[in-house]
Amino acid sequence: MVLYRDLTILKSASRDIQTACDSYKWIDGKTYTESNNSATHTLLNSAGCDSIITLDLTILNSSTGTDIQTICDSFTWIDGKTYTESNNSATHTLLNSAGCDSIVK
Repeated sequence: MVLYRDLTILKSASRDIQTACDSYKWIDGKTYTESNNSATHTLLNSAGCDSIITLDLTILNSSTGTDIQTICDSFTWIDGKTYTESNNSATHTLLNSAGCDSIVK
């Protein structure tokens, strides 16, 4: 008699690789504000097995800065507007080197 064994191993774990600016809300309902590679969540996969997902999250940070200018008469700023009076409330948003918002005042 010859016996054959047909064994199939179903994958039950995976990594969710994410990159976000400042914060990230994951499938566990939590909002992460720091990089994290240890959070896990268990789902039922299509094969009917528990599927453990591990978060591999990189948090990049936004930035802010102040552009100080002293000009005679008028000044055209990075927002394209020409200012003829002192102003300390104008803001403009750019992308920083991490690809996140950078707010210039």
